[in-house]
Amino acid sequence: MTTKPDAAPSSPPQGTGGTDEGIRFARVLVALTGGEASHAMIEAACLAARATNAALAALYVREQRLADLAALPFATVLAPGHGVAEALTLDAVERAWLRAEAACRAALHSAHPAGTVAFQSVSGRIETAVVGHAGPGDLLVLGPGGGLQAAPSGALVKAAARAAGAVLVVPAIVTNRTGPVVAIDDGDTAGAGTIRMASRLARASGRPLALLALAAPGMHGALAARAASLAGGPFALHTWPAGEAAGVADALRYLTPSMVVADLSGAPFAEPGVLGAALRRATAPLLLMSGHAAQRIASQAGAGGGPAATG
Repeated sequence: MTTKPDAAPSSPPQGTGGTDEGIRFARVLVALTGGEASHAMIEAACLAARATNAALAALYVREQRLADLAALPFATVLAPGHGVAEALTLDAVERAWLRAEAACRAALHSAHPAGTVAFQSVSGRIETAVVGHAGPGDLLVLGPGGGLQAAPSGALVKAAARAAGAVLVVPAIVTNRTGPVVAIDDGDTAGAGTIRMASRLARASGRPLALLALAAPGMHGALAARAASLAGGPFALHTWPAGEAAGVADALRYLTPSMVVADLSGAPFAEPGVLGAALRRATAPLLLMSGHAAQRIASQAGAGGGPAATG
């Protein structure tokens, strides 16, 4: 991978409004189960809502599989913040749910004290609950699967993106909260949307912006030139061969981002197996947009969002 700082465009960095004012989601919906990633999920959801002027909503899912496990002998349940293991009975699961829900409500109030958060509690499997409650134009925030999975599956992420338009996947452990917001761009129109979105998130959080450009040798300059017209401020340029999409997860770990923005319709995540590997190895939140959502954001942002001239 090659890296170099990109010269700042002539225009100064803008605030969270400016020419990108049209970039927004209908709402940011964070799906909580009380797992260890809850605080990081709430933090990421609040940032996304602030950056895009979106309403914030929370869905607490009482994961049905925990109740199913109550029939097994010798199982125990340990609720976050409670510190005492209990025999896994239906009553213990109910108490754990109540404690976790209260902790999530308190964390939301602490992170978003001045705003109103619509909070809903539902029972069921998280896969069906989150997709069923997501609406068109939403950004859905997901974490580890109710403490039962290390990361959401690629199939769940794609289904959620189809239902809502965008998914923000937060890993159990975020290793760098001050690193760059990295936009992955393969040069198509959807890639312009990822740059616009990453730029908004970087400005709202006060973090640097970086571009990971995926293109054939000699073609990265066209992507850098387009990004300079879209970003509204300085950014660091990192390049990666378009034919080596499977290694993007390694590139992202090297860049130590605080967040990654990409679309699911192009490189690298359209390649088989790349999405699953990235989800399993993620150390920063991944904001993944459907191709349609990314193109919509590119068109909302105005001119400059067309495909880069790489030929």
